[in-house]
Amino acid sequence: MELTTENLQHLATLSALKIDESEVADLRSSLAAILSHVSELDSVDTKSVEATTSNLLAPAPLREDAVLPSLSNEDALRAAPRAAEGGFLVPGFVEG
Repeated sequence: MELTTENLQHLATLSALKIDESEVADLRSSLAAILSHVSELDSVDTKSVEATTSNLLAPAPLREDAVLPSLSNEDALRAAPRAAEGGFLVPGFVEG
């Protein structure tokens, strides 16, 4: 599949990205190189490899929960540049 400008703009729309026209050529080149490398995986003989999507059978190392000493809310907020209502006050970054 050829990576056309239309494909790239469609991917940008699906990803909620805004791509300037000045970026299109570089992005097409970079993505084409990535797709080329990924396509090389088709040449690997995997007939003897069992298909899997994850290793859910391997046990995850767990530790017991333990209550440990920590900062009080007041001590943590004392060093904060801005605080309000018992929490850190940070700039908004999600448009509604």
